[in-house]
Amino acid sequence: MNESNQNSQKNLGIPINSNTSGSAYPTNKNNNTNPYDNNNDSRNITVNETKFQNDEFNKNEISGIIRMGFIRKVYGIITFQLLITISLSSLSFFDIFRTFFLTNFWLFWTFFALNIVMIILIAFFRNLVRRVPINYIILTLWTICISYMVATICAKYEPSIVITAAVLTASVTVSLTAYVCWAKNDFSFIISFLCVLGMLVATFIVFIIFFPYLYSFYCFLGVLAYSFYLIFDTLVIFGSRIGDDYLEDDYIICSMMIYIDIIMIFIYLLGMLGGRK
Repeated sequence: MNESNQNSQKNLGIPINSNTSGSAYPTNKNNNTNPYDNNNDSRNITVNETKFQNDEFNKNEISGIIRMGFIRKVYGIITFQLLITISLSSLSFFDIFRTFFLTNFWLFWTFFALNIVMIILIAFFRNLVRRVPINYIILTLWTICISYMVATICAKYEPSIVITAAVLTASVTVSLTAYVCWAKNDFSFIISFLCVLGMLVATFIVFIIFFPYLYSFYCFLGVLAYSFYLIFDTLVIFGSRIGDDYLEDDYIICSMMIYIDIIMIFIYLLGMLGGRK
């Protein structure tokens, strides 16, 4: 009977399925899936999207860990630099060292020249500050130069004024760093603002030669300008896109940027508190 039905179906051109039931309709070997159902495709798409999201999450997590290690290294180096500066500057509290600083002012200009040479070296040969231990040697020498210059400047002021300026500098630095870390503000305006402040400070350098009474206002502008420079440099270190994109190997350069901002805030605060020297 089945054979006769199959023969008749052959003659009529009807496709024959070789299943045991003898049905002429196509059947799937896997009874749990429907060949006309798109659920399998949607499941594959969902799985692929989930895998892509997981890969992106892992990349972001790894990038965040690397960035946090970079930030810890930068601020560890800054702490080392500030300890050197504080140690040398505290010597100016003693009369014997104060006399040495003020009577051997040629050393100030010698260290100033070395400072310029090392800055040029770093600017044109950036690969040097990415090699260990050359980068640490350059950093230490540069920090000693700046620290001696700061100590010479501190020798012109009373110890109480130096301590007050140091405390105010620490307060400003900690406050601005915390503000950058926690605030969600848009800092895209800061580049234009820094250009304006920089031009104002440069202009007032000429004015105070002829109008000495403007010196305190000039120092106020200096504190304001380097406070915004500190915000800008902190944003760059924390991975903001508003500035140059530094690599993780540029921790020496980034620490130098923050360090010089702190030092300049301190020097301008000395000028505001102690008057023109």
